[in-house]
Amino acid sequence: MGLKSFFKKEKKSNESKENKESDIFIDYENCIGEDCQKCVIACPNKVFDFQDNLISPNNFWACKTCHICESICPKDCIKLN
Repeated sequence: MGLKSFFKKEKKSNESKENKESDIFIDYENCIGEDCQKCVIACPNKVFDFQDNLISPNNFWACKTCHICESICPKDCIKLN
C-alpha cells in the first residue's frame, strides 16, 4: 500500500461524514418534540439535540444508523436512509 492510496481512503471517509446530514429526515409538522424528546434520550450516540422547541440532528456524523430513534418515535417523524 503506497502513501497515495492512504490519502485517498482518508478523503473518502471525510466525504461520507459530510454527506451524512442528508440521511436523517425529521417530519417537523408532526413532531411533538417539546413534549416527547424520546429520540434525544434514546439515541446512544447523542445525535439529537433539543433547541428552540425543535428536535435537531446536530451530531449527524455520529449516527450509526441503529434506527432506535425511528422505532421509539410515537409519531413516526424520523426516517433514516
